[in-house]
Amino acid sequence: MGQGVSAIKQQLSEGKVENYVMRQRMKSFVVDQRFPSAGHWEVFNGFLDAGEGSDMGDRGALKLKLATWNIWFDRQHEPVARWNDLFDQLFAVSADGSAPSDVVALQEIITQSYEQLLSREDVRKDWILTDFTDVLERSSSWYGTLLLVRKEWLRANGLDQVDMSLTRYESPMARTLLTVEVGNADGIALRVGTSHFESAPQDVERRRRQFLTAARLLTFPRMHASIESPSFPRRSVDEFEGFLHSRAAEGGLTPDDLAEVPPSIICGDTNIEGYEELAPLLDGPLGYVDTFASAHPPSADAADLAVRNTELYSTHPTFGTTYTEDPIPVSPKRIDYILAHKGGSSKLRVLSAKTVGGEVCRVRGEDGRMREAVCVGGKEGKMYPSDHLGVVVELEFARKEAATA
Repeated sequence: MGQGVSAIKQQLSEGKVENYVMRQRMKSFVVDQRFPSAGHWEVFNGFLDAGEGSDMGDRGALKLKLATWNIWFDRQHEPVARWNDLFDQLFAVSADGSAPSDVVALQEIITQSYEQLLSREDVRKDWILTDFTDVLERSSSWYGTLLLVRKEWLRANGLDQVDMSLTRYESPMARTLLTVEVGNADGIALRVGTSHFESAPQDVERRRRQFLTAARLLTFPRMHASIESPSFPRRSVDEFEGFLHSRAAEGGLTPDDLAEVPPSIICGDTNIEGYEELAPLLDGPLGYVDTFASAHPPSADAADLAVRNTELYSTHPTFGTTYTEDPIPVSPKRIDYILAHKGGSSKLRVLSAKTVGGEVCRVRGEDGRMREAVCVGGKEGKMYPSDHLGVVVELEFARKEAATA
């Protein structure tokens, strides 16, 4: 891609890179993120200039289009062509000027794909993104996650504050929760967290604890503030579960619990082995919403819980449909999710939900004509953007001042 991570880091340190990578030391609105020391979740504040004459939008509701996509770190299956197609679907503005998404969460980012992403002028010009080079320096993994926020969406909604943080789970695979908060002087308008959760089939319990950790940090971050023990990750999950159990016995979360809680979203590659693994988030007091299932509910025949869970896991699969034989045959399943919590706002509406990436990539042949790309291991020998499909949802959160009695 022309310049490696070391070159980008040097340019960042010298202030020669445009202000699209969020680093605290670059500009007043640029944010750094790092692994917390034992037990601490550190947030670094920064501000984005809303710009003169910008349309601050309708303060009564916050609308956004959010995409999550595991872009596949594989470097053998024509990655440059795959990622070009994938990035076009996420970031290329249409002829009418509309953008395909406002917030984008990516998993299985590697140095090569990050550099390819930064080579795009539209990304550098229109988006703010986390500094993946810093993530690599501070982690023990060679791949990770990335969050991007579209500047014009921030301006249109009067959001001039962008905070980001990175929290490491208890994880032998170095899994993390990457979080972005957007807001203004009135407070936080939205939190979004993305993870590539533990992937081993036997890691059901570890994933469960990671789900609860994500929910706690996104929905109730104040609850961890006084816990500074080196054993914070394990203790925090246990204490949070105790809080949820007590609220369940009392009939659910109270208005006071949610009074200052903004809407939040957990998204990414869950790696679940069955839909029931999401129960800690979807059922009981937490009440996160599976946004895709809300837009595409199970059939009326799925009244039985087991049947319903099977249908929700196997219908509209996001994995096992594009690269079906490589490296081993895989069964289609839905493991990529966007889970939303309305927080203290009065209403959450799922306006639309779809999967992307199911079409064959197209490349320009030697004759100058566009053709379907071929790839060994791809379904029917064709190339697809990733071994996962992306998920794109359009959401609307009612804000407090718009709530009606």
